Amino acid sequence: VMRSVVPIPSAIVEALVLGEPCPAPRSWLGLATILLGAIGYCSTNQGLLVDSVAWVVLYLVLMPLDGVLIKHLVGSSGLSPWGLVLYNNICAAMPGLFFSAILEHDILLEPGKAQSFLTFDVLFPCILSCFAGLAISYFQLNVRKAISSTAFMVLGVSNKFLSVLINQVASLDANKDIMSLGSVLVSIAGAIVFQQTVTGKGISQARPQGDATGGGALGFVVVIIALGAAAFITATRGQAQVRTTSTIAPDFQELPPP
Repeated sequence: VMRSVVPIPSAIVEALVLGEPCPAPRSWLGLATILLGAIGYCSTNQGLLVDSVAWVVLYLVLMPLDGVLIKHLVGSSGLSPWGLVLYNNICAAMPGLFFSAILEHDILLEPGKAQSFLTFDVLFPCILSCFAGLAISYFQLNVRKAISSTAFMVLGVSNKFLSVLINQVASLDANKDIMSLGSVLVSIAGAIVFQQTVTGKGISQARPQGDATGGGALGFVVVIIALGAAAFITATRGQAQVRTTSTIAPDFQELPPP
């Protein structure tokens, strides 16, 4: 449901920051239909459960900002399609290697442990995922260049509901009653309605390459603040869990021997 909400603030941020045309009323109708279908699907299954409002708010701030910043980057950087892929993966690899060295140092330091991962059952899925990730990176960055960030968010939501629909038709999903299937179809219909209402039938309501306006400095600052907020939420919830565990633990202590 939260993922289905994202296109709504994304459309607002995109209009304010990138100067995109504000979606027409029928576009808002399509976005609302997607959200309605998502709520219906979740209600039909396990229902709606929110463990942390703080995470929800953070998600709804970061996801639209992420889409708008990437749209600004791919539209104004002047990089080639493969240049965008190289840039994207270098940006991901640097913190990835850093945190792997910190969080998985036991694999690097313990003698013989790294060799246990050098098997076909481990290496083949890893290599396959690298090629799949490369393909995803290439296509998603070039799609972002061709369409607006809001249209890309709608595309992402509709793809997820399409995968849910395939699971239900192929009997891979245990819950495939008429309400669940109908909710998925409603969300996909909402995505189609939105696609039909934007300029160029959803292919491009964005400016041509190199014509994007606005800077990324403010967005960078917001991202840094949001990352700090994420760390604070994680630490606070962790401390609360430790306090709860320490409070409950004495009830489970072993009784002294008679």
